[in-house]
Amino acid sequence: MGRNWRYDLQDFLHSYRATPHSITKFSPSELMFGWNVRDKIPGNSRPVNATEARENDRKAKEKGRMYADSKRRAKQCNIDVGDYVIVKNFVKKNKLTTTFNPEPHLVIQRDGSRLHLKNIKSSVISNRHVNHSKRILNANPMMKQENDADNHKISEGTQEEDDNPLPAKLLRNLRWSHDAMVENALLRLAELPASARNMYLNT
Repeated sequence: MGRNWRYDLQDFLHSYRATPHSITKFSPSELMFGWNVRDKIPGNSRPVNATEARENDRKAKEKGRMYADSKRRAKQCNIDVGDYVIVKNFVKKNKLTTTFNPEPHLVIQRDGSRLHLKNIKSSVISNRHVNHSKRILNANPMMKQENDADNHKISEGTQEEDDNPLPAKLLRNLRWSHDAMVENALLRLAELPASARNMYLNT
């Protein structure tokens, strides 16, 4: 018959508790009892310095954090009180819903990685993580763009086809888009004659 696994388990635990850890440089028994258990390898006892063990653990964790940040290309967050941000959309109505809500928010307080935000339009206070927020330079251009789009949508029914710069479908895309390239393309399309614009849209 083979050996009893319970005896082998006790031998394994004894060896593990007497082996210095690669991070702290001290064995578990030294950190817990202040002295190392006797094993089959002869050696002199040494004084246990808990401060040194904590420092070794801190250095190892800092090294791991720096390696993970470099692999993930993490950057320091520069969002602070008084900045304008847009927040991430967690619930998307359809495939055309943007990743970030275009309504600007003002940062009124920051607690570590937690932001206290105030909606510019509705004045609603909300909390968001910094990873779910994106800093913008100024909220005024975005508000002006949205107001211009609303005013144009109201007056588009009374204008002729040649006077209407953008159809309603493209107007919605311009309103909710934050990509400068897309906006420039839509604005260039508005400068085309009505016949050329219709031919482009029907292709």
